[in-house]
Amino acid sequence: MAPEMTGMDMVMPMFSITLPLYRNKYGAQQRESRFMWQSAREKYNNTINILQSDLFKLKQQLDNTERKIALYRKQEQLARTTYQLVVQEFVTAKSDLTNVIQVQRQLLDYQLRQAEVIAEYNTIVASIQKLHSFDTTNN
Repeated sequence: MAPEMTGMDMVMPMFSITLPLYRNKYGAQQRESRFMWQSAREKYNNTINILQSDLFKLKQQLDNTERKIALYRKQEQLARTTYQLVVQEFVTAKSDLTNVIQVQRQLLDYQLRQAEVIAEYNTIVASIQKLHSFDTTNN
């Protein structure tokens, strides 16, 4: 064999054909990307709706506690007036000590309920402020 016939210097014509095998794969990736974007948008809208419904619910609870505070203030005033009358009756010996203690207990009960409702009111206000701190829509 001659050194020029080793096959290292051969010229071979080559051609290539590209078949669109991956066209469906890329289309599916684009659809998946659109669906993921749409899913993220729907999750965002759902979160906004949940936060708004929580805010409305908290405002309703706030209104209810305001009514309870007003009610307990009125009841406390009535109980205080009743207490003063019962003490006057006790001084004039028209009533006994058990009536005074009973009215005093009722007065303390109204004061305790009023304090609990005020604490609940403050908790609801803090929750509303917390929700407003996350508000990006500037409503």
